[in-house]
Amino acid sequence: MARKKKNQISVVVFNDATNSVHNVINSLHSIALMNIHQATQCAMIIHNVGKYEICRGEYEEMYELADLLEESGLIVKIRYI
Repeated sequence: MARKKKNQISVVVFNDATNSVHNVINSLHSIALMNIHQATQCAMIIHNVGKYEICRGEYEEMYELADLLEESGLIVKIRYI
């Protein structure tokens, strides 16, 4: 059985009515440091499914990422795993 790592959280981005797909792609590319292909795939999943876990990591790093994405206008939640 896999052991949970201490302080691991995930960052989930949600679809909304105000952000265009292009804004989501640009935010993921520039803030989450995804390449354009990855950012486009994530944005399409967010658009079609309604949400997507974009990454997992240590608390401080993920909390900072979530804050930056929220500042860009995206709806973001952090989830403890």
